Amino acid sequence: MEPITLEIPSGEDIAESIINYARHRQVSLTVLSGFGPISSVTLAPNFPMEGLFQMTSLYGTYINADCDDVPPRFIANPPHSSFSVVFTDNDGKVFGGIVGGEVIAADVVYVNVVIVNGFDFDVVDDGSTQSDSD
Repeated sequence: MEPITLEIPSGEDIAESIINYARHRQVSLTVLSGFGPISSVTLAPNFPMEGLFQMTSLYGTYINADCDDVPPRFIANPPHSSFSVVFTDNDGKVFGGIVGGEVIAADVVYVNVVIVNGFDFDVVDDGSTQSDSD
């Protein structure tokens, strides 16, 4: 794993910039944090919000299916990624949810990510089956 910080310029879609970075470098990545001013955000399923907000948290994962052996059941919609965001308005109200569209940077935004060179997918036993030793 390799930690890096991405600097997203004003006016850019933050989620799209992260995904394009990963695609261009043929890597998967996990977003650990993100912060900075945003001017609009669309939360899932389709809840757009506009105004000046301060993004206080961004986290999620982008799995590049072209460079990892990813079981199809792990590929979500939107394909290969899921991001969540928390942000505040000028009155201190806190909003957040799953990113369902654009998140536009109002000024420079910083995103801390970890590049992942392959994923291991394991099945976790939920305890509902008995082992042979029971």
